[in-house]
Amino acid sequence: MFFISDALRDQLLQALAMMMNGLDTVVQIYDGIVPLDSSASIGSSNKLVEITVDALAAGYVSFDMTPVGGTIVKTASEDWHGAVLANGTATYYRVCDVADTNAASTTALRLQGSVGTVNADLLVNDVNLILGDDQRIDYFTIGLPESA
Repeated sequence: MFFISDALRDQLLQALAMMMNGLDTVVQIYDGIVPLDSSASIGSSNKLVEITVDALAAGYVSFDMTPVGGTIVKTASEDWHGAVLANGTATYYRVCDVADTNAASTTALRLQGSVGTVNADLLVNDVNLILGDDQRIDYFTIGLPESA
């Protein structure tokens, strides 16, 4: 086990926010089998919704640049949501560049996590998404532990 100082953790989170804010970043929610890691292809998963600011095609999401307690959060002034593209059961998400094809890649900048109503990285009211509904993300936090 190793430990990360608060100062190093904050610097790493600031760098992460800067990298993600430098992309045309969106949050994509998928159904299907969760890839082993964010470098893997999405396989046969279906994109259920693409979350942007104000549901705009060029409304790229961003993160606050000031870490608090080992976390960074979505920019508070942004309204993250999008229209559901297909019926399905949300199982995981990716935060990535809008142009990312989600093929296997060791160079794409991505975050990936689970979606659920409890015990998941991204909590939603209902994992059963319905075509045309508006899916919102009101809170989004990325954290780094003090130790690993």
